[in-house]
Amino acid sequence: MRAALVAALLGLLLAALGALTTRWVRESVAVLVDILIAFPVLIIAMLISTVQGGSLWASTTNGAIVARVLKPDVARCNLSSLNGGITLSLAQGCSARTDASTERGMVRSDVPVQYTEGGNRRRHLRGDIGDGLTKVSMETTNGSIWIKRD
Repeated sequence: MRAALVAALLGLLLAALGALTTRWVRESVAVLVDILIAFPVLIIAMLISTVQGGSLWASTTNGAIVARVLKPDVARCNLSSLNGGITLSLAQGCSARTDASTERGMVRSDVPVQYTEGGNRRRHLRGDIGDGLTKVSMETTNGSIWIKRD
């Protein structure tokens, strides 16, 4: 409810700026609105998801997910996309118990993984990175998955 109210007030403010000010302000507002329409807020939020503790759940229908785990005390990380790739970046010292799968892409890890049974296939990766403290689940239908270090 609060988000809708903030969005409505912001929309009214931008409309007033566009209607009641000089031409260059009006054109600047138009460019800003075009950018916001071209890059929906949810996609922008998922592109810059950064986790410093707690848990992360990110899901998108159309768009990529780029997530960074910065500290080892992150408990869980669930990332899913229907039409888009997933990139997980682990800071030094972070470990993960990983289960990653894709239907039409490939899973790649630039980080050494201790694979569990059946865990190293082109479209599926299951195993531990380091001590496996953070539980990581990644799933996409149309896209690839990449695990790397910062």
